[in-house]
Amino acid sequence: MTILTLTLNPAIDHVLWVDHFQLGHTLRATSETRTPSGKGVGSSLVLHELGADTRAFGFAAGLTGSMLTALLDQAGIPHELLPASGETRIATLIVDQHSGLQSTVSAATLRVDEPGFTHLLDRLAAASAWGIICAGSVPPGLPADAYATILRRLHATNLVTLLDTSGAALSAGVTGLPHVLKINADEARSLDGDLALSVASALDVRAALDQLRRYLGRWAREAIVVTLGRDGALAVRPDGGYRVHPLNVPVVSTAGAGDALNAGLMLALSRGESWSAALAWGTAAASSVVMNAGTAVCQRRQVEELYRQVTVEEIIFHD
Repeated sequence: MTILTLTLNPAIDHVLWVDHFQLGHTLRATSETRTPSGKGVGSSLVLHELGADTRAFGFAAGLTGSMLTALLDQAGIPHELLPASGETRIATLIVDQHSGLQSTVSAATLRVDEPGFTHLLDRLAAASAWGIICAGSVPPGLPADAYATILRRLHATNLVTLLDTSGAALSAGVTGLPHVLKINADEARSLDGDLALSVASALDVRAALDQLRRYLGRWAREAIVVTLGRDGALAVRPDGGYRVHPLNVPVVSTAGAGDALNAGLMLALSRGESWSAALAWGTAAASSVVMNAGTAVCQRRQVEELYRQVTVEEIIFHD
């Protein structure tokens, strides 16, 4: 079954690894990569590596848009990128190998007009697939509720939808009620500043899940997944919750880890696997990505090995 991805504002990630980054100095990178990027694009890269059928939808503009298309072709990712004005973003990531810290500088972006958005809606509605990952920022020219409009249109097609965005696009997007909402802790608190997402004890985990459960039907139809960085993740469904323990792996680059979680999760669900298994596959894919240079770069055999190491606790709700 095919899993579509939608990236309204894709990019090209240019990653530079340097030793002891210092402002005001001429530095020579020890290595570099250029990768097609944007959250949905990252998920398509991971889905492709894991052997899934995927197709990347979105927009592209200018010379950098042509480069993005070429990079996707080179990676073997089927795509449908509609024309827009301006230029596709280039995000330059500088990774300091000494400190392990990284900084991102993003250039100007493309702009989408109303006819272009309408065309996209029509193309998505006509696509045949099991589900879709809608992810990333909303570019200039589109309203903040663009994802909500997309989700409402796609629900009529019976696609399983996952939303992963932030800021105004998130607060407006949840009104479209995706089947699955994937957010991080900061994004969750932007929706409800009173959320306590501690996993310090079993009681804290249960309290966090009880809080998140109240938002089923308000933020998402079927599930909410909250990633907690080094603390793993929490997920909630109507009948129960999940505490996903993180894996202790060496970190080379964190770029695309969340995109990989989305990919592994949706791929497992499309194959009829349990939610516990789906969360484990997502965690394994994300862990593989952070172990490899580039954006959303994982290795299938590595993901399979990591999957066997993931611990997912299931908590049943008793009303």
